[in-house]
Amino acid sequence: MGEKARVVLVGALASPVGGIRAFMEQILNSKLKERYELIPFNTARPLKNQVSGLRGYMSLFNAGIMRACLGVAVTLTNLFKFPLVLLKKRPRIVHINTSSYWVFWESAAYVLLSKMAGCRVILHVHGSESKRFCDKSGILRPLITLVFNRTDVVVALSESWRQYLSGFACVNIKVVPNPVNTSIFNLKAQEKGDKIRALLLGSDWRRKGVYDVFKAAPLIVGKDKRMVFMLAGEEHAEKYKNACTKGDMTKHFEFLGIIEGEAKTKALTNADMFILPSYNEGLPIAMLEAMAAGLPVVSTRVGAIPEVIEEGVNGFLIEPGDFNTLADRVIKLAGDGRLRRSMGERNRMKARQYDINSVADLLDEIYQSLESR
Repeated sequence: MGEKARVVLVGALASPVGGIRAFMEQILNSKLKERYELIPFNTARPLKNQVSGLRGYMSLFNAGIMRACLGVAVTLTNLFKFPLVLLKKRPRIVHINTSSYWVFWESAAYVLLSKMAGCRVILHVHGSESKRFCDKSGILRPLITLVFNRTDVVVALSESWRQYLSGFACVNIKVVPNPVNTSIFNLKAQEKGDKIRALLLGSDWRRKGVYDVFKAAPLIVGKDKRMVFMLAGEEHAEKYKNACTKGDMTKHFEFLGIIEGEAKTKALTNADMFILPSYNEGLPIAMLEAMAAGLPVVSTRVGAIPEVIEEGVNGFLIEPGDFNTLADRVIKLAGDGRLRRSMGERNRMKARQYDINSVADLLDEIYQSLESR
């Protein structure tokens, strides 16, 4: 067997949470490593001890001026190191995982450096804010288009994202959904006790709609006192706890912190439904994991979610901010075990098309096409 083709995977691999990290970890451990030498290049910035809720370009200052300066220093260091990695490893392909705002422009620098080194370049667009970033780009829109068109392939998470990005990119746009390792959820159905547990899993709870969960919770518990809301994945969960301490609601909430590996699998296995009343999304990996675990989903009509969740078939879809309908749908699922099981089984079957092996095959096709150029 000849020498493996080298692929540099660029992205925030060391972040404590996030879709890019989850994607990269799965790809690095997939069957692609048998055919390619996968070389990770981590672009993660320092962790934030506290956040102020700033959005867009101002998110750079979410943890203060000092943290912003440190983040800029790390980025500049990475941009200095990257050409050295290209020179040493001489990859054929550079696969850049990007999102929005500052991360996109940092990715643009990696695109330029990779093309200067003669590499084939894939720009893989993740991120819940990517559409908003492009929509509000204004005078920067031609630059965004230029970045896309300097690549060899642009990867979108879904067909709707592919159609949207076609307004910017004239290059080849391929659809590669986020992956999920379905094999870890091949478990027998378990008796879950006398509680009905709704799980919200993901970082950036504010964007995920956690305050709508807090508003809906009294309405839900008023109808079904068995309800317990499991909240996981937020790095700064402490600041949200006071919002659910009114009256007798505290006992209906479990704050699990950041969970990974077996702890995450256990939480998904113990849950009865998955709730994600988000305001912005791409294609959330946590939702795909919930589907693989056999859970019905209550989410919103944002990002690629409506392409995966069919109203009344494998879950329910609501509008962002509509906590009354959120409450209604959760109450409906809580009171109907047969409905939960039927929706959950449909999700378990549907999740197979997002299995890591299927996603690896899609990437392999792209890699091979670039190798042959």
